[in-house]
Amino acid sequence: MGRFGTTAGLLLAVLLFAAKASAIQLPDQSSPPFTDQYGWLSPELTDLTPQWVSLLQDWGVLSADIETPSEEEINAATKKVLALRAELRSERNGPSPDEILSRAIKQHRLPELVNELTPEYAGFSRLRKAISAEMRRQTVPLPEFGLLTGLSLGQSHPEVAVFRTYLANILDHALPPGMAERPVWDPSLVLLLKTYQKQHGLEVSGRLDERTLRHLQFRGNPLPAMRYSLRQWLQLPKRMPDRTVLVNIPHFELLFIEAGRVELVMPVIVGKPDSPTPTLNSRFGSVTFNPSWTPPVSILKTELLPLLQKDPFALKKRGFELFPRDASNVTSPLGWEDFWQHEDTRILGRYVLRQIPGNNNPLGRVRFNLQQTQAIYLHDTPQKQLFGESRRALSHGCVRVADAGSLVDAIFKQPGRYRGLSFQKRPDWHEALESDVSVHFVYMPVWVDTSGSVVVASDIYGKAS
Repeated sequence: MGRFGTTAGLLLAVLLFAAKASAIQLPDQSSPPFTDQYGWLSPELTDLTPQWVSLLQDWGVLSADIETPSEEEINAATKKVLALRAELRSERNGPSPDEILSRAIKQHRLPELVNELTPEYAGFSRLRKAISAEMRRQTVPLPEFGLLTGLSLGQSHPEVAVFRTYLANILDHALPPGMAERPVWDPSLVLLLKTYQKQHGLEVSGRLDERTLRHLQFRGNPLPAMRYSLRQWLQLPKRMPDRTVLVNIPHFELLFIEAGRVELVMPVIVGKPDSPTPTLNSRFGSVTFNPSWTPPVSILKTELLPLLQKDPFALKKRGFELFPRDASNVTSPLGWEDFWQHEDTRILGRYVLRQIPGNNNPLGRVRFNLQQTQAIYLHDTPQKQLFGESRRALSHGCVRVADAGSLVDAIFKQPGRYRGLSFQKRPDWHEALESDVSVHFVYMPVWVDTSGSVVVASDIYGKAS
């Protein structure tokens, strides 16, 4: 385990996966089909189809109100899953959902298709169980929270019994006989409330304080977010590669996983809502030590040009150098006094700004470069104090890591390599990786840890609502 712990053990549970985590049992393929009209309602799929329908309903692509869906309804929901998987994985050139499903039906291979589409992760299976439990909980009436405010230990009110039953159902806790009707605010209710507060990252006071009350009132219906998170597992490969970096965006955390074990957990900073970090599947291409930084046009317009308008040498003081955009063979920067011979509004078309490595460089000492994308990457940062904030959607889209040195040591398998290379004076020093490390940015606001506790992060980009 790395030097950083995880909030309530969150991400440790997400990717502890089992080879047989799928709840769907495939039928025996040794016997021939019983009918020429092969499909989901064929006799040989009697056991498989109800399991697949249940998963489609858990994903939210087939209405849970349909007890016995038709062949057409199952086909339509299956195509939605195929389309979603292709979208999440950015697979644009493969066969269409219609083609994939038609081929599986024609070749009598629906069980193989179901197996291919079902993620084999224990975290996926735990979230499915949590969805079933939540559906049962929704039959329990909500308490009148306004009648509970101000009550303290030893006081009674009929609504306390409703609140006790509601909390017990949320926590999947079995009440002793007679306790469901008990209207007294007693130590057992305080313990239930403390358990709820601990699970949701609230102050563990045992009191119905303002923040806890607001959390309970706006808990609302978590099923849409749970089903959204369940669908996001389709982005990942069926089984996790041997060496993987996973960033769960709404939880602001990074894991390094090797041979199925979580070896490193650390906090990260992700993109602001107006410049969100994208979900992606990629690999590390290389690592750059002492990187320079060329700011994108958006940052030039919104942040750097306003600085220039206040102080003509503000960027020079911050270590920026200026190069003509149309002179690729120019190796030395242009003098700022030469730049000011032109109108400053022409900077975007005529010049390239580059910030030299150093303490002011926002990339810090290390940049982790991804294959197939140059605009988004992971990097160090000099602003370490920001990792103390609970809501860390603060960047322009890239992912800032709290401990770049530990991540370098992990992916290169050479402890101390970061210290040896990052403080040398050679700028933009690129190091290729000797072995593959896959990288996944996912957006999973809800998951279930190994204790069965449902962990819900803020939906910072409004995707899951």
